[in-house]
Formats: sequence, C-alpha cells, structure tokens
Amino acid sequence: MKKVFLKTYGSFLVGRTEGAEAFTALKKNMRSMPDDDVLFFDFSDIAIFAPAWCDEFFGEATIKYPGRIVIDASINEGLKKPLEHIAEVRGIPFTFGSFVDSENEQPSKD
Repeated sequence: MKKVFLKTYGSFLVGRTEGAEAFTALKKNMRSMPDDDVLFFDFSDIAIFAPAWCDEFFGEATIKYPGRIVIDASINEGLKKPLEHIAEVRGIPFTFGSFVDSENEQPSKD
C-alpha cells in the first residue's frame, strides 16, 4: 500500500485544471508502482476540497487504478462530501479504510 499525501498538491484543492494537473503528477510518480499496489489517500492538512478538483483527480484515478483506491476513513465530513457527490454522479464506489504499511507490517502475536 502506497500512502499519497494530498497536501502535496496544496491545502486548497479547487478547480478542474488543478485537479487534472495533480492527477498527471500522480501518474508520473506511480510509473514504477506494481500493478496490484493500493493507493491510500491521506487528507491531512486539506482545508478546502472542491467537487471539480475531486472529479478530475479521483474520477480519473478510479479509471487508471480500478479497485486500488482507498480513502482515509478518518476524513472529516466536510471533505467527504465532494467524494460522495462524485461517487453518486459517476457511479464510482470509494473504499474507506486505514493505512497499512505492508513493508513494515509486524505479524500479530496471538
């Protein structure tokens, strides 16, 4: 699982053009990513998350990386609204979960 900090693209994620540019940057960074690796999106330090940015970025990400997108389950309700809107409009199911660092994951001790 690869953690992607959305704050890399700014704390005010607005505008279609900016969302498309951010997705282009994501694709470049993911070229060496294994085809089955999951992308975990961390929303820490995001102040504004607009539906247009969300549509351009996550709409395309779900096409490019189907079934491999996980949204941080601790996302606040205000930031979750654009995702819910895009999910409804595009018919995209988003998965919410917690980050698991598979490289550093320790076996459980029962």
